[in-house]
Amino acid sequence: MTHILNPADTAFADALRSVLPEGTLEVASARYLEEPRGRYAGATGILAKPRTVEEVATLIRMAVGGFFGLRILLRRPLPVRCYRAP
Repeated sequence: MTHILNPADTAFADALRSVLPEGTLEVASARYLEEPRGRYAGATGILAKPRTVEEVATLIRMAVGGFFGLRILLRRPLPVRCYRAP
């Protein structure tokens, strides 16, 4: 069975705005819609800049519920712990 993701339309954006703090969403510019190698380009999209884990969870929950695509970009690298072998 093949599923096609729904486009992030204004109804989805409005639903997100109703539950996320002001300033979390903005229109995605070309740099967020283009793949670095130039092979793929996205259509219109919504750029979300969550500030908390709860906001990330809300975004994921709503995207999955409406079958919308979601790409998560980290503002800073996650901490990585290195362990030395004994």
